[in-house]
Amino acid sequence: MDAFDEWLEMPEFIQKNKNSYRKISVHFRNEKDVQLFAELLNLYITPKMKSVWFPAEPNQKNKGLAYYDES
Repeated sequence: MDAFDEWLEMPEFIQKNKNSYRKISVHFRNEKDVQLFAELLNLYITPKMKSVWFPAEPNQKNKGLAYYDES
């Protein structure tokens, strides 16, 4: 089976750019500083969070999405 033949007449897929424009690391001395930062930017920051979007972006629900080969 030729992969090119499988894609004939398939609709074009255009993925929007979901990359960030810029990334800045911020370090905090203590939890009080974390909470002040969150308050100033109107963010909710949990202890396990490693990153955050500003302004906030909705979570992407990618769990359960997969490609299945039905052959």
